[in-house]
Amino acid sequence: MFSAVAGNSSSTLLFLDDDDSCVLGVELHVAMDTRKGACLSVIKGPKDNSHAWWLRLYVNGYGKSKGKSISLYLYLGKGAAISEGGKLYAEYKLRMKNHSGDRNKHWVKEDQHSFSPGTYSDGFEDFVALDKLERQGLIKDDCLEIKVEITFMAIVRDF
Repeated sequence: MFSAVAGNSSSTLLFLDDDDSCVLGVELHVAMDTRKGACLSVIKGPKDNSHAWWLRLYVNGYGKSKGKSISLYLYLGKGAAISEGGKLYAEYKLRMKNHSGDRNKHWVKEDQHSFSPGTYSDGFEDFVALDKLERQGLIKDDCLEIKVEITFMAIVRDF
């Protein structure tokens, strides 16, 4: 004669036999770890030219901003030392100088991007509207002054 007694947990059952022996039943759940990790190595001011950068400016805009805004993109040099499967994470500021003399009115946009051999550019299709260039004091003698500041860089390797 068997009798079943439920334990404290709904996943454990205790079966008692006539000779006071028991068989324990346990429900097992196997969880596969599907998480991915990344190793981050911070770069503090590279001493060589292993991470060369360049800017691409579309004076009359690009894509949906064509004829409406200046488009500005930051590119990682094609010869950049990024290992296979790795990325270069960068936080950056693109700054257009205000020529009116007020330093607090520079046109600045910030972003971050993980550059890789397949995606080596990032930026703004609508960096600044064309009609704001003169009103904001961003153009002088038909010239713009643009600076880029890389505020943080790190090599990212997935595992």
